[in-house]
Amino acid sequence: MKIKFNLQALRQKRSQAFGWVNATQFFGALNDNIFKAMIQMFLIAMLPNSRGITLAIATILFSIPYVFLTPYAGFLADRFSKKKITVILKYAELLIMVLSCIAFFIGSRFMLFTLLFMMSAQSALFSPTKYGILPELVSEEKLTRANGLLVMMSFIAIIIGTASAPALSLVANKWISNPQYAYGLASIVCVVIAIAGILTSHQVWKTRPANPTVTNDHFFLRKLWKTFKWVRKDKNLLIAIFATGFFSMLAGFMQINLIHYGMHCLELDEKQSSFMFFFAAVGIAFGAYYAGRLSKRNIEFALIPIGSFLILVSLLIIGFITSPNYLILVSILVFVAGLGAGFFIVPLDTFIQITLPLEKRGEGLALNSFISWVGISLAGLFMFIFDKISLPPNGGFLFFVIPAGILFIFGQHFLKDFFFRFCVNLIVRLIYKVRTIGIENVPINGPAVLIVNHASYMDSLLLCATTRRRIRFLMSRDIYERWRWCRPFFKMYGVIPVDDRSSPRQVAMAIREARKALDDGYMVCIFAEGGITRTGTIRAFKSGFARILRGTDYPIIPIYLGGSWGTIYHYYQGQLVRKWFRLSLMRYRVTVMFGKQLPATTDAFHVRRAVMELSCDYFNSRKDEHKSLGKSFISEARSSWFAPAADDTLGMKVTYGKALIASVALARAISPRVQDDKHIGILLPTSCAGMIANITAALLGRSAVNLNFTTSKQAFAHSIEQCGMHVIITSRKFVERFPQYEISEEKLVFIEDVLKNLTTKTKLSCAFAAAFLPLNMMVPATTKTEADDVAMILFSSGSTGEPKGVMLSHHNVLSMIESLRMMLATTPDDHICGTLPLFHSFGIMGCIWYPLLKHVRVTMHPNPLDAQAVVDIVRNQKSTMIFGTPTFLSIYARKATREDFKTLRFILAGAEKLKESLVKLYEERYGVRPYEAYGATELSPGIAVSVPHGTGGGIVQEGWKTGRVGLPCPGIAMKVLDPDTGEEMAPGEPGLLYLKGPNVMLGYLQREDLTSEVLKDGWYCTGDIAFIDDDGFVGLTDRLSRFSKIGGEMVPHVGVEEALLNATGLTGQVLAVTGVPDERKGEKLVVLYTAECGNPQWLYEALEGSGIPNLWKPAKSEYYLVEAIPLLGSGKVDLSGIKKLALSVINKK
Repeated sequence: MKIKFNLQALRQKRSQAFGWVNATQFFGALNDNIFKAMIQMFLIAMLPNSRGITLAIATILFSIPYVFLTPYAGFLADRFSKKKITVILKYAELLIMVLSCIAFFIGSRFMLFTLLFMMSAQSALFSPTKYGILPELVSEEKLTRANGLLVMMSFIAIIIGTASAPALSLVANKWISNPQYAYGLASIVCVVIAIAGILTSHQVWKTRPANPTVTNDHFFLRKLWKTFKWVRKDKNLLIAIFATGFFSMLAGFMQINLIHYGMHCLELDEKQSSFMFFFAAVGIAFGAYYAGRLSKRNIEFALIPIGSFLILVSLLIIGFITSPNYLILVSILVFVAGLGAGFFIVPLDTFIQITLPLEKRGEGLALNSFISWVGISLAGLFMFIFDKISLPPNGGFLFFVIPAGILFIFGQHFLKDFFFRFCVNLIVRLIYKVRTIGIENVPINGPAVLIVNHASYMDSLLLCATTRRRIRFLMSRDIYERWRWCRPFFKMYGVIPVDDRSSPRQVAMAIREARKALDDGYMVCIFAEGGITRTGTIRAFKSGFARILRGTDYPIIPIYLGGSWGTIYHYYQGQLVRKWFRLSLMRYRVTVMFGKQLPATTDAFHVRRAVMELSCDYFNSRKDEHKSLGKSFISEARSSWFAPAADDTLGMKVTYGKALIASVALARAISPRVQDDKHIGILLPTSCAGMIANITAALLGRSAVNLNFTTSKQAFAHSIEQCGMHVIITSRKFVERFPQYEISEEKLVFIEDVLKNLTTKTKLSCAFAAAFLPLNMMVPATTKTEADDVAMILFSSGSTGEPKGVMLSHHNVLSMIESLRMMLATTPDDHICGTLPLFHSFGIMGCIWYPLLKHVRVTMHPNPLDAQAVVDIVRNQKSTMIFGTPTFLSIYARKATREDFKTLRFILAGAEKLKESLVKLYEERYGVRPYEAYGATELSPGIAVSVPHGTGGGIVQEGWKTGRVGLPCPGIAMKVLDPDTGEEMAPGEPGLLYLKGPNVMLGYLQREDLTSEVLKDGWYCTGDIAFIDDDGFVGLTDRLSRFSKIGGEMVPHVGVEEALLNATGLTGQVLAVTGVPDERKGEKLVVLYTAECGNPQWLYEALEGSGIPNLWKPAKSEYYLVEAIPLLGSGKVDLSGIKKLALSVINKK
């Protein structure tokens, strides 16, 4: 914390130090312009017939010191502390201003010209110092903005100075008729400004000499030539310096010629004409400021051709205007030219400062200043020549269209890719609302490899818009060859084509080109998945980037594009989505997450995990955007008021509007009883009533607790007591089925009584509130809900012991819904057959919140074991999706025909192991494959999901693999550790599975001890033994508790069970394997089997011939017949019950 505080304090001091420098140069520029303008006006008034010559002489005198003294100024800036130079020069300025007062009072033209020269000398000596000190006070990523502010403040000073000089003279002339005395009195203001500059200069941060041993060459041309020789070695630096000189000539001429133009063409007097430059100065100030803003961390070079184009067009039009009738148009054009000037000069100044080495920065800036003032001197010379040949001032502007055009052509030639990227950035900003996180991890300059997930064809444009650097992209050769209309842009950006179909020679060439790009300082971007995801997940990364980086120390920067999938030009259900522009208020939200730099030796597996961890950060970064479940449903209901939401086999059917109205009515009815409660109990089956009850709890801002009505009396009572609930929403018919629970009637709210007894007035009031009122007025007793507040409490299945209250937040649930949408690819045309109980995490998500918030219609049935009812729903409602456990699916297969299930496109099985025999059965009989999901109540509940293979664009991507439970859900990161040592396992090696993501629970209710056991540093320990293969799929071996350590090896119970089922051809929950204590080995395996399995001898012989290791085979005497395998209400095997049953039957033996 102390280090962090010190760094923040240092940044604050740097910022203040820059502020004092900016203030000091502001007062200096202000004095320069007031003093110079006053001298020009005084001399023109004294010599009315020699305006052009007088202005030209004044300009040349002001330029001479910059020509002769800049080498010495550069030497001073490198040799001494820049603060010391600043303070001394400010005192010199004060002396000059005092002498100027005397010169005006006595009317000495010679003395005024001399003082103008001296003031110019002071400014010339200060120039390398003020620009050279910026990189020492400001970090590189903020340097462009600092330059923009410096130039802006300079031209604000010019604006004030330009306006102040004639204003001061007018005021003084009103008091004093003698012009000499009037100007002398007005010049006292310059003395005051000089004193202010002295005060601010003393506050400038003291800097060390950049090169205290440097020596000066008194012959300035030789010194400049020496500087030029080492500068020209850097071609880009040399071009930038000459471009500033060329620009200075153009700007200098425009400033001089505007006064002449105003008097000659616009019929203004000299004082009115001097105001013309006011518009240019305002434009430059705006241009400089926005150049800094647009540049962000990097120099926005695209502004250079844009700025030169604005100057070119403005000069061209002004050159043809010779009538005072167009004064307003000329003023606008002068402003536009100034805007272009600000755009042009700020990027160049910043580039020069960054590129020059610290120990020679003053020397290099001196050369830059010299060439700039040579340009200004040339402007004065041109003005002199034009006056001699009587070329009108508008003709001078037309003449200078030529150098403006040269600047534009050169800028466009050298920076065309930056200009194109700038245009891309504008387009991206029209389509997307882009947020960047971690951009500081991207180097401002120098090589790096960007490795990014690939979700859309727009991804490369998003990266161009956010990094603001030149990037060389590796692109699919197929796209490179097919998209011929894009070929010029690909070549402009230096795209490197390569893919799996490339020949070895083409691959080698691509690797060499990418390596050369890195060596040249470019960033190289690789979409390591090899193509756009067709499944919504992050696929396995290819390792080709390792060949590019071999033998280097160039960093790898992992990047996650959050929100890119689901916008435009992505694949959804095998089709390319070509949605285009939205209204500006409806722009797609995209977040670009830049991860911390990884070493060049990092392999593809770990780079992928780094990107997946960024996906976790992306989902969590949206926490502030997430509404509560209640607000989310209100938003969806109001947008789809009459759309059908759900129906059930009990005869109830609701639209979104009706569901919201009913929920508001129920919430208002029970609100007096839940004033002090945090939780609301729900004892209802999977039905529309259960849906309304859960929505009601969300509207009230209370956590919903769907009670498990299949558990024991003790566990049921424990759930109520632990939650401290005083209200349980239920129905009379349903609660009568469970007299054993002995629930106090005082706690019960019967939903049918509430809804049936609603008066017409109450219904209308609730309908109005549901349709129009905000949540706090809709339901009076609602509490303000944050994303991290508890949305629901689900008591874990208790398969390994006593159920625990799992607290899931609104952010958990909403993130999981968004993650599942990316994988399930549902549409409003889908229909879900929902049968899983609401006290199960799979049930509450699949039957209530996912379909409600993603507009998927659902038909619910309260009994998942009622196969005929389920088959009827699928057939009659033309269901496309069904969620269930493998046990339930086995039951349905006994009733359903192929015709019954012909509309199903997606079957998701979870909560227990999906046997391959059941998969084959469904594929052969119904033509649809059940896909396995792996999750846990603590994880809302998703961990990994298998989905159909992704297709689109002639490409097929694996969505499932045999022997795997699926791909990690979007937003989830995983790692596999050795259970004993905690060391990370290699790909494909099993170990204890940990994960983190936005779906990880808040914790266990009132059990911080248990929470701390499973949650460490944001990672959740699943307690499962699993592995992640090279393709990114998760393979689940078993729970850690479902292993027996025998002979020093971990033997998986599930592995033995699968071997028995495969060897015998049995299906369903007909047998189970568990471990019990053994005196000799410490632990031994026991097989429990039901009568359906037949003779134990047959089971034993089948397993003996299965080919599994002998260590995995239970002894012949350890097969025990039981009536049934213990199951939980969710359909999962009761692991604790199995162990107890095994010990019981062994003891009876």
